[in-house]
Amino acid sequence: MQLIQLTRRMVAKIDDEDLELVLAQGRWQAVAGLHTWYAATSFKIPGTRKNRRVLLHRLVMGCVEGDGKVVDHKNEDGLDCQKENLRVSSHSLNAHNRSELLATNNSGVEGVYWNKQKQRWVGEIIWQKQKVYCGSDENIEVIKAIREDIKQRLLLGEPLEQVVASRNKKPPGHKPNFRELSLDDL
Repeated sequence: MQLIQLTRRMVAKIDDEDLELVLAQGRWQAVAGLHTWYAATSFKIPGTRKNRRVLLHRLVMGCVEGDGKVVDHKNEDGLDCQKENLRVSSHSLNAHNRSELLATNNSGVEGVYWNKQKQRWVGEIIWQKQKVYCGSDENIEVIKAIREDIKQRLLLGEPLEQVVASRNKKPPGHKPNFRELSLDDL
């Protein structure tokens, strides 16, 4: 691991094999993102008055501007640009890696809210622009565990349809309650 000195008395971490590539780009600055700090450098585009900004984590992962790729920091530290901490991902996967809660969250748990009508905690995940219902329970810990299990399965690449189907399976010997009965059961 190597440390790259940035402005604002900050440092970025990179792998040893990336040192030569990073130092060849010149001086690096600490720039504020929405949720963390990043390392960036700028260079003038020949023949124009424009500057081009290069983010360290994108340089290390070999991504270029306009390629549509998102580089995600697994540990949410924008200055940790070691390859073991970085992954090329989609915008939705990157958004699921965020740990901040919305200001309107009343449970203190991401994706879990109190349903006043049912008097139960409800868990949901937004995945690929679809709302995935994780279940409801009177105990928030149960919903937290179910939601986290579903989230991890989705992040590991299990297809959404497979995750939803497995959630709808009933255990052997399950006796349906009144709400689960259909006309065929009567």
